[in-house]
Amino acid sequence: MEFLILVVVAIVIWKVFGDSSDGSTSAAGKRSVRASGAARDQNANGNYFAKLEPATDNDGSLIPGVLMLWVRGQLKAPDSTQALIRVTIFDEEIGPNSLVWTHNKRQQANDHPAFCEVRPIPYGYGNQIVHANWTPSGIPVINDSLIGPRGGTRKLIARVEVLQVDQYIIWRGEVPFVADIDFGYDDLSDRLAVNQALSVQLAVAVAVSSEGIHEAELAAIKTWIKTNTEELKPEERSERRKALGATLRTAQQRGADGTLQISKLITKLKKEGTRTGRMMAVELCFTVMAADGTASADELDIV
Repeated sequence: MEFLILVVVAIVIWKVFGDSSDGSTSAAGKRSVRASGAARDQNANGNYFAKLEPATDNDGSLIPGVLMLWVRGQLKAPDSTQALIRVTIFDEEIGPNSLVWTHNKRQQANDHPAFCEVRPIPYGYGNQIVHANWTPSGIPVINDSLIGPRGGTRKLIARVEVLQVDQYIIWRGEVPFVADIDFGYDDLSDRLAVNQALSVQLAVAVAVSSEGIHEAELAAIKTWIKTNTEELKPEERSERRKALGATLRTAQQRGADGTLQISKLITKLKKEGTRTGRMMAVELCFTVMAADGTASADELDIV
């Protein structure tokens, strides 16, 4: 049942984000997620293998951005204690301690947002775990749910372990794969600052497209800056507001000079901003557009 729920969640995410205009989307509409053929660094207990393969729907069509863990081989457990398969993920470029988190609460560790999916594995005769052919484990890796230490295209490792409930590890392997991470938890603050600055510049670009920026539009941007920095710590809040105030003044000048290039701002926002941040920019632009009580055709076209 839990597996079915996870697959449904994956399909919903696909439907919502499958048509995203992110640069990470391929010509086929599939996010860039790929895996190697089998696990590496396996221990010597038995011949056992793991791999990540693109997940498929009931009709056999690919589910973009979703990988499924498959296993094959034979292991011998020391006793009949319940066996489990456990998957955690870390960033290969940073190191084994750089755990990848997930938005999906069903796949989080008990006391932490780190990705940690655990499933029981049944024994056969003589406490043997046997998969004669490649067998799906029921553990999906959903790209859009992942939060790494760093954003962008990252080399990740799925650490796969077969263990018993007393934490005795029967087998361990690593499956490398590549995923596009929307943002990293270590660089979120910096990404947010960039996103806010670009949002302010785009809002000014929208305002000046129709007879220059009005006081009501300027006030709307200043209110937005204040509201969207409230949750920061006092010192950081003060610095962020000063920086965004300076960005606003510079954007006003560039708007008046005609050097505020909207296409470049949008390209930079797509590259450096988060998906949530891009929505933030659109919402601010609509707010500014409506601030003076009229919405020109030029403003609507830009938004």
